[in-house]
Amino acid sequence: MNKLKWNDLSRDNNWLHLGFISAGTISGKMHCHDFCEIFITADNGLIHCINGLQHDLPANTLVLIRPQDTHYFKSTRQAAPDKEIFMNLAFPSEIVDEMRNRLFFDDHDFWGGTNMQPASFILMEDERRRLWNDALKLMQGKRTRFELECFLLNMLQTTGSGKTGNEINAPAWLQQACVKIKEPQNMRKGLERFYLLCGKCREHISRQLKKSCGISPVDFIARLRIEYAARLLSDTSMQLHEIAAECGFENLNYFFTAFKKHYATTPRKYRLRTRGGNRIV
Repeated sequence: MNKLKWNDLSRDNNWLHLGFISAGTISGKMHCHDFCEIFITADNGLIHCINGLQHDLPANTLVLIRPQDTHYFKSTRQAAPDKEIFMNLAFPSEIVDEMRNRLFFDDHDFWGGTNMQPASFILMEDERRRLWNDALKLMQGKRTRFELECFLLNMLQTTGSGKTGNEINAPAWLQQACVKIKEPQNMRKGLERFYLLCGKCREHISRQLKKSCGISPVDFIARLRIEYAARLLSDTSMQLHEIAAECGFENLNYFFTAFKKHYATTPRKYRLRTRGGNRIV
């Protein structure tokens, strides 16, 4: 098994090594390392083989890798060789050790702790896009320790102060339903479709979602729809009424109100702000 070493990755005293990995460059070779990593998926179809287990990774998954983890990736389907399907950030393990001692000393599960499997998180689409673009800025910057820690702290705040991902603690039926409801054809059908995908009584679904993810089913569906609308505003030329219908909003005025409440701006202003030529996957 190949062991990757930080001294072989680090150049010019940089504090990080960052890459956007395309489907054609996945090696599928088991390896370990003496440094920490994070990776974030931008597409479905990736399998993570780690510490003797296999995990299907949906789009918008964040995983925190520790030095003791042994892993590799493989693809479940054909993808364009130049399609960037995940982002990988590597950095010295001392960064995590010092952050644990300084900021998370009372959190035994910080960065996965001593658990068999690493900490993993299912991000909302806008969270993944924001972290992805923050990584692009990190790549283009000076790659100092200050910039690295700012990125990591922002990432940990996004995921809940570094604790194990909520979805990982959720039962399998809820994890699967949360992934399925993010598909547009399901999301448009809303709350009733979510209940059907869960296959449990409504009261139990509500209690479990609140316990695992800290949100009610109504707010969960509303958040998914608004974030999908934001993606369509940024990535397509669809008319506003078309976007509202695509996301399951029957009332255009309600769509405008909900969007402004979530993003503190109107759909039109959001579109102008996010279509300035920035690279967003």
